[in-house]
Amino acid sequence: MAVSSWNWNLVPCLCRGQLSDSNASFLRAARAGNLDKVVEYLKGGIDINTCNQ
Repeated sequence: MAVSSWNWNLVPCLCRGQLSDSNASFLRAARAGNLDKVVEYLKGGIDINTCNQ
């Protein structure tokens, strides 16, 4: 599947507390379209329900 055909739907949400460094890094990678890094975080068990609001 080509990267351009993926539909990224990142919706902001309300969170309590601070983001961990790994959560913030995951969000940066996702927004930048860095799929290799996103997959690495997902395989590492990152919480995909994280947000940075």
